[in-house]
Amino acid sequence: MTGKGSQRRARSFELAANLWGMSKRRRPITLEDAYLNEKFKHRAIVSPQWLKDGKRLSYLLEVDGVEFKSLWMFDAGTGKSAIAVSGAGIRISKGRKPGITNYCWSPDEKHLLFHSDPPTRFSGQGDYFLYSMATRKMRRLTRHSGVQRNAKFSPDGRLLGFVRDDDLWTLDLQSGKERRLTRLAKPQVYVGRFGWVYEEELGLVDGWAWSPDGKRIAFFLVDERRVPEYIITDYSGQHPTYRKTRYPKAGDPNPIVSIHVLKLATRKRVEMQTRHEADGYLARMQWSPTGKLLIQRMPRLQNRIDLLTADPNTGKCRVILTDTDDRWVDPQGDIQFTADGFLWLSSRDGRRHIYRYDKSGKNESRLTKGDFDIQKIHLVSDGTAYATASIPSPTERNLVAVPLDGGTLQRLTRGEGHHEATPSPSHYLDVHSDLNTPSETSVFAVGGGKVATLIEPTIPATTGYEIARWKLLTIKTRDGQKLHARMLKPVGFDAAKRYPVLMHTYGGPGSQVVMNRWGDEWLSQHLASKGIIIFMVDGRGSGGQGTKFEKITYLNLGKWEAHDQIEGARWLARQSYVDGKRIGIWGWSYGGYLSSLTAFLGGDTFKVCMSGAPVTHYELYDTIYTERYMRTPAENPDGYREGAPFTHAHKLQAAMLIVHGLADDNVHFQNSVRLVEALQKAQKSFQVMFYPGMKHGPTKERTYIYREFARFLKANL
Repeated sequence: MTGKGSQRRARSFELAANLWGMSKRRRPITLEDAYLNEKFKHRAIVSPQWLKDGKRLSYLLEVDGVEFKSLWMFDAGTGKSAIAVSGAGIRISKGRKPGITNYCWSPDEKHLLFHSDPPTRFSGQGDYFLYSMATRKMRRLTRHSGVQRNAKFSPDGRLLGFVRDDDLWTLDLQSGKERRLTRLAKPQVYVGRFGWVYEEELGLVDGWAWSPDGKRIAFFLVDERRVPEYIITDYSGQHPTYRKTRYPKAGDPNPIVSIHVLKLATRKRVEMQTRHEADGYLARMQWSPTGKLLIQRMPRLQNRIDLLTADPNTGKCRVILTDTDDRWVDPQGDIQFTADGFLWLSSRDGRRHIYRYDKSGKNESRLTKGDFDIQKIHLVSDGTAYATASIPSPTERNLVAVPLDGGTLQRLTRGEGHHEATPSPSHYLDVHSDLNTPSETSVFAVGGGKVATLIEPTIPATTGYEIARWKLLTIKTRDGQKLHARMLKPVGFDAAKRYPVLMHTYGGPGSQVVMNRWGDEWLSQHLASKGIIIFMVDGRGSGGQGTKFEKITYLNLGKWEAHDQIEGARWLARQSYVDGKRIGIWGWSYGGYLSSLTAFLGGDTFKVCMSGAPVTHYELYDTIYTERYMRTPAENPDGYREGAPFTHAHKLQAAMLIVHGLADDNVHFQNSVRLVEALQKAQKSFQVMFYPGMKHGPTKERTYIYREFARFLKANL
């Protein structure tokens, strides 16, 4: 039998054979080539943006052999791409390195806004520069030694608004005159931007917005003065230095957040009467096309989300829609509008689907239904919503077209695997890959064929290297639960032999590690070349299989996730080609938490555990994330205690390596300190590797850390 699926698999195998260099003399992947030299780095476009005509696409991409990025323009009419702004001539960063790291189009698409510094959590964007597409000249807009961030053009393009030193400012682009709009900023009080917890857990970075007519600005006012501080120590100098972060841990006071509307002509400010509890959340704010303000409100328990419409003149608010859950609701994200209302994503029936409402929040109609989830609604155009859905299976993603009149959903993207689509009303950018094929970046016409391929699914540098192939599979737990898994067997696998296995996990609520998607997992390839099978399984609590499967973890984080990782290890031990006495597990962040808890609870099931940046007790993690799933420590002491790795440290039987960065602002080093203390009290042997200056995830440190992983496995697995 033949079909699109088999054709894709045949093409994947052909690519592997041709591009991976399947010759008689192949050499294994080395960590130095993969991470230190970045020899196998796959090219990827950055910041794709469709222009208003829906046929031209701008994006950032380096030229072959050049490290810095330029701005490219693709024209669907001709099917060709060309450099629109060369990064070689852009030297606006403080380090004066060439290249473009960011850009924003003016409303008339005649100018580009650049900023000098890539924004990070603890620093702004630097100064602003305006580039003319007509004259090819750059004009510096600001010269400020303080922090500036979140800049954007007014709807008519005359003004640039931005946050400077935590207050709102505008700049007249013709005259260059600056105007300060607010004087509300104080130490730990911010206008138009957020602190750590809102940014990390609600995805809110930019805290202000122009009204559609440009006459008003709505903004968040964030007061973190009552939030406890966490101090991160830098040991690099003769004397330590310290960075203080406002970080609310489970049960702590939250930031006090309010929303205000400022009228530019009079500078009159009106606070929106959201009437949310002091420790609750204002999860989103956006203008409707008609000039009303829509606000998403959640209580601290996060088991309800209200959509409020606010009058910007009076501040009066009323609830037009409410979604509830006896466990938790997920933040909605930005709302997409229709001609007469808006679309809403809800998991009220156990799967995440699209519902349509009129402007008053009435006349609900359901647009999608089935055993899948809508991940995101991208846009609405000509009576159709374009969205990403987990079809045909939880391990895949596809772009779909959903008629607003209730017609049949249509899948647009083609080929098995994972599609990351960026649509316009007439075309879409598709980044498509599967487990064994790097991503191909192409442009398609909506309802038509491929227009052009921007990046081929190749990594030429891998020619001549030994590349193992992933395989998707499903397993069953002893209580009958089907779980999705994937496995990487070494090249030259011999079924008559028995191999050690290293399990890799993440496991956080709604997450998935088992996806039919290319992942640049060179550590796995390196370890497979050493004769180790790599195995991943998505247990209960992970995403893509409905709320019953995901939300079973409520009030008991770690219980079912660890249970199913242990079940995965026991399934492995029953396979004839697995040495059941040599199974290890590792993970980072939530995966570090889960790998350590699993090893403790699994007893002699695991011979090795490597835990990176683990949460070791959820009383040490932040309010929004932790309390969404666990409530507060006072409300759920048993759940917090039983889900804490250091509660079970005395059960350790595996060889254990703990890795943590001393500058981690997300999962604080305190977590590993507390785990080390518990292991020492229990008289357990283990190893620790802390990394000075490293934040939450390894970047430049990966080569060293992964080399130590390999050495630890060689000695213990």
